[in-house]
Amino acid sequence: MTQKRQQARVPISGQAILSNDHGICITATTKDISQDGIGINKPADHLTEAEYRIRVSTDSGRQIHLRATLIHSSTETTGFKTSNIDEKNLQIITELVSEYQTTDDFIRQVGEHDVLEQKYVDKDGNKVSVTFDTK
Repeated sequence: MTQKRQQARVPISGQAILSNDHGICITATTKDISQDGIGINKPADHLTEAEYRIRVSTDSGRQIHLRATLIHSSTETTGFKTSNIDEKNLQIITELVSEYQTTDDFIRQVGEHDVLEQKYVDKDGNKVSVTFDTK
């Protein structure tokens, strides 16, 4: 289960309901989200490497529906990679990411992790520049 994130995840507060074709249904709290995946806190049961239907109800009242595959599990968090999402739900996640990027927490995170000093590459191995627009 080794995966590299292509999108930065941002914190999200809410409840997630996970279900799969084998009858597993779990309710958990959300940890973070991006266009590429979602993290949840302390899952109630051990999950298998399967595709899950995930329904997220954010504390702000947004509803997000997606399908995702388990890629990481520990005693504290579980991570999923998005396998199927429609445009409406993708737009909601894009808005959440954009909103987070306007917060002081985001600016602190950029500084703490030396984001501007890291080297990034796209899926083809080409170097990607990271810049921030100011308005």
